[in-house]
Amino acid sequence: MSFFAIQKGSDTHKKNAGLRKAAYFSGVLLSFFLSGCGMQSGRDLVPPADHSYLATERDTVTVEKGTVSVAYEHPISLSGYREQEYRIPEGKLAEMESAYDIKLGSVNITLGDHVKTGDVLVSFQSDELDKKLRESRQNKKLALLKLEHIENLSRIDPVADHTEQIRLLQNECKVADLYISDIQSVYSSFNIVAESEGLISEINPALESGFIPAGKILFKVIDDDGYYIMKAAPGEDPLPAFTPGEHYTAKGHLMDYEVEVIAPPQGQEEDKDAVFFRPVTEKQEFHEENLVLVGKEEKRDNVCHVLREAVIEKEDGQYVYVKREDGQFQGVKVKPGIRIGDDVEILEGLSGGEQVALP
Repeated sequence: MSFFAIQKGSDTHKKNAGLRKAAYFSGVLLSFFLSGCGMQSGRDLVPPADHSYLATERDTVTVEKGTVSVAYEHPISLSGYREQEYRIPEGKLAEMESAYDIKLGSVNITLGDHVKTGDVLVSFQSDELDKKLRESRQNKKLALLKLEHIENLSRIDPVADHTEQIRLLQNECKVADLYISDIQSVYSSFNIVAESEGLISEINPALESGFIPAGKILFKVIDDDGYYIMKAAPGEDPLPAFTPGEHYTAKGHLMDYEVEVIAPPQGQEEDKDAVFFRPVTEKQEFHEENLVLVGKEEKRDNVCHVLREAVIEKEDGQYVYVKREDGQFQGVKVKPGIRIGDDVEILEGLSGGEQVALP
């Protein structure tokens, strides 16, 4: 079943004015099943053990019936959504600090950045390692200069034997290369490198301020196929018709977005029960896996509706507790329909005008 959200006030919706206190009584409230839109006498009572209700004063709300203005809503989800979390375990951070006095070097990302596999996202720095790295590079540079000098001497005096000098200098170059490689490996093991391509969707404020919160998520990288999918859940009505090129608003937890209906992407052509949308809003603003598409507004007449919080979920269905003439309450099984703002449509069980208890 697709959801609806109220866009305009109902002509008869007076739920706030309908609030009143329910009578206090002792014992367990009896409940009964009732189907159809409207209450009838002579129904069997629901066993108290199955649908008990605390005997205490309760606020009530009026069940309304009238014309409401609603808009079609339906969830859409990013295809191929993937999320990668990056963090440094406490033990590793302690090892870095004690072994090499490692400190945070630079944070090379900002929210919304697109990163590629292998990019250095966070780097670290150690005065000790940097000193060894400079010395090793300088030793190699000096050894290469000496080898070049010997090569020039050999041109002047081809008979002179410089074999041992060359061997020693070549060894110096190898040792320097080993030191350089080891230091780079240490940095590589500490630096945070992108494991996959994607978008920076979240950054820990501590990291942005130059601190490493050990064990905590430092940032997240998300990736997806670039489009959203709408599908009807089993038992729901078929999806309405959508035309490629149409634009709609899609609501998220962070903000509202704009999406466009597109033709089925490659590999999705055979899915006849799905509709596809691409983000129109700039890509870096998309950080949400699930959105709710809002369709065009329409009016509906004779809609019976009540506050959603008045409908209580039981093991065998959904119920409201209707106030009887004697001030007590009976459980009425209802069949909810679409959502209407803070209310929900009641397809069966109520007819409008009843007083029902709030939790």
